[in-house]
Amino acid sequence: MGKVKYKLSEKLMLKKIGDKYVFLPKDEFEIKKLYFTNEIGYQILGFLMKGMPIEKIVNELLLYYEVEKSVLENDVKGFISYLLEKKVIYERK
Repeated sequence: MGKVKYKLSEKLMLKKIGDKYVFLPKDEFEIKKLYFTNEIGYQILGFLMKGMPIEKIVNELLLYYEVEKSVLENDVKGFISYLLEKKVIYERK
């Protein structure tokens, strides 16, 4: 089984507004819901776009944040599941 890579939906762009990041539709007439994330979510998204596996993302974040590895791993997996569910990202193999 190959490494799973993720891509940001082509219908969305990511903008920083204050201390938050918002996923905006490229077509302003398609705004139904806005999804926000914070700096950590933005970092995770960047790692995903580079093709980093979850374990490497977790290890990288552990260098900067004091949290139990298992808690962080669950949070990262949950965030990825949320992004997939909301069609913010999709898998490409």
